[in-house]
Amino acid sequence: IGIGDDGTIPGLKYADEDEYILVRAIEKFCFPAITYTLERVQLHDEREVLVLCIPRSPHRPHHVLPDPADPENRKVYVRVDDKSVQASKEVREIMKGERADRNVRFNYGDKEKALMHYLGQNTYVTVDMFAALANISRKIASRTLVLLVLANVLDIFPSDVMDRYTAKQMR
Repeated sequence: IGIGDDGTIPGLKYADEDEYILVRAIEKFCFPAITYTLERVQLHDEREVLVLCIPRSPHRPHHVLPDPADPENRKVYVRVDDKSVQASKEVREIMKGERADRNVRFNYGDKEKALMHYLGQNTYVTVDMFAALANISRKIASRTLVLLVLANVLDIFPSDVMDRYTAKQMR
């Protein structure tokens, strides 16, 4: 905190106040509680930058609860490059599935075969594209793509517009 969107580093004039507000917001609105470290970097003219480091959590997904009186209105965000975007239903399901830490099995049927053939010729697919391609409902397409990510067959690239799925690159 204290770095401009354009990459300039103006710093914070009142870093103590910003830190106080940030820590209180994390404690009040983030569930389950997140683990983080907070560092201060001293700049010129008594200005500072706050560096918040949040390691990958085994308790994902973490929710932001903007209004504690309305617990159903909770949001999950993921980091995409230099911004935070609201996580799709699929990304939230993948995070929950990763917590289970178990091997995932699936049937390789017609829809999976059509998907892999499509991905052999195209760089990515979305839930809606897969639903149309395989002539299945969006719900089944979503569930299938989540399962294939959890089975380590596909990668997901979250986006604020539409998540993209690609075939996992073999190493």
